[in-house]
Amino acid sequence: MREPATIEIGGEQLDTARLLTVGGVKLSLSDIRTRIVFYNWNNPNVIYGFWRSTIGGPSLQREAFNADNVSELLDLSASEFVNSLRGTKRRGDLLLTSEIYKEAALYYFSDIGDDLRAHLTQYAEEDVSETLERTDGVSAATAVPDIADLAGGMREPSTTPVTINGRAGLRMSPSIARVLQARSTELRELGRDRLGTVRVQLSSDTDQVEGTTAENGEVQ
Repeated sequence: MREPATIEIGGEQLDTARLLTVGGVKLSLSDIRTRIVFYNWNNPNVIYGFWRSTIGGPSLQREAFNADNVSELLDLSASEFVNSLRGTKRRGDLLLTSEIYKEAALYYFSDIGDDLRAHLTQYAEEDVSETLERTDGVSAATAVPDIADLAGGMREPSTTPVTINGRAGLRMSPSIARVLQARSTELRELGRDRLGTVRVQLSSDTDQVEGTTAENGEVQ
């Protein structure tokens, strides 16, 4: 799979290349996040408003942000991310969190341990709350840098029928099957102590297949 971080424009990585000019000032995607938004927004929930085009980042919202819905959408995105395996995991006594918190630490989490835990607690559901209680140290280094496209940016003509949650006849490309298998392997290696949810969007509409990942990493 292609990783967005490896894309270069004019010799600069996509995230740091100054692609935009606003008021005569050239800006990169990173500049907009950190030098403008993070610097001026006093609520860390804004972290989840940036889609980074990777599987390990916050989800892309279906609605555009506006003055009326921005707070609600940011909180929804925060809740989804914090309670996903992309946001928090447990390995023994160590809490593993997404690397996106490392970038935001300068602005919102002066103590990457206690401050970040307090933030996560605001959105944590029961299983994540238990993970927070049963861990001590924090490592903000978890990342899934692959492009946020189960087909890896490619469209393969062949598909295979699969059955998920008793729904038969669904078809997926081999590339999607490879991603799900890789995720299953990762979960088995982590020795998961909680359930997670896998959502696969099958079309540009609203059809989704949802399964539960058990402790052994298998999708049920």
